[in-house]
Amino acid sequence: MILDLTHFRQGESTLSRRYDPPAFDGRSSQFRVVAPVVLQATVHKDKNRFRLVGTLTATLQLACSRCLEAFELPVGASFDLALPMKPLCREDCRGLCASCGANLNEETCDCQVRWEDPRLAGLKAVVTRNNDDA
Repeated sequence: MILDLTHFRQGESTLSRRYDPPAFDGRSSQFRVVAPVVLQATVHKDKNRFRLVGTLTATLQLACSRCLEAFELPVGASFDLALPMKPLCREDCRGLCASCGANLNEETCDCQVRWEDPRLAGLKAVVTRNNDDA
């Protein structure tokens, strides 16, 4: 999205633009714009310097960081489109099973996931050897 500022000649002007979702197709692999993007701003001009103050609103479709399900996120920001570091469909999302990949929000699995810290392997060997000797 390019904004041509050469048309602004007054000290202060208002700007209102609406961009339909297809204008953003293929721009990001992290999200998809699913509703019109609305830009409301005030353009402050001082000689050859411009200052834009306003808001940008949109609705994005993201993949949940835990379960990978698509969900829509309304975004409203001061030209920042502040996306969360880890987008989640909801706060209590249980994610995917590390073994079978099942979406734990929708189903349970019978996997017996037991992770052991490899840094403690030496200690485990000592404990096992002591138990075998006893």
